[in-house]
Amino acid sequence: MNKALLKEEVMFFPPEFLKRWRNGDYSLLTSANIPSYIKQIIVQKAKMRPGRRFFGDAFVAVSFSSKIKDGFYNSYKWLTAEKWITGKGLKPEFEKPFYDGLHKYIGEDNRVRS
Repeated sequence: MNKALLKEEVMFFPPEFLKRWRNGDYSLLTSANIPSYIKQIIVQKAKMRPGRRFFGDAFVAVSFSSKIKDGFYNSYKWLTAEKWITGKGLKPEFEKPFYDGLHKYIGEDNRVRS
């Protein structure tokens, strides 16, 4: 098993960032140099559930943008769905690229049915 160091850090943001986010201005995220997949899915989720939700996710992604070369965003519950094993019924916009990433970075031998 590979070992990794988990870094925990308290981060602060200008209140204006959150105010703009709550008003539907997602430019903090959309103008950042991070993979489009992450931008698109966080903005899509934020539009479906407006307010403060997903602001923290966006702020962290933007804050670490210099270290993100490729990446995906999802919940663990989403990850354990059967479609990530079978690849059947995937939506092309977000699910197919995520499925391809699972195969690329985790491999077929490491997928487990829940």
